[in-house]
Amino acid sequence: MGAIFAALYISTFGPRTGWVPGVLSGVLGGAVVFLLLKEVDERRRRKLRAQKFPPPPIRRKHRREK
Repeated sequence: MGAIFAALYISTFGPRTGWVPGVLSGVLGGAVVFLLLKEVDERRRRKLRAQKFPPPPIRRKHRREK
């Protein structure tokens, strides 16, 4: 998806703004899209894993009364 974004950005803004800024912006934008989608997928996996295997209950130590 990041590569598709980069290709579309470069092909759209390359002729308008110049090829060097268009390519640079497209590559950086594609990297941001890739990292964003990667983080969204990782959070979704963590949420599903937490629902499937809930954490064990927390054992609390009781205070002794004097």
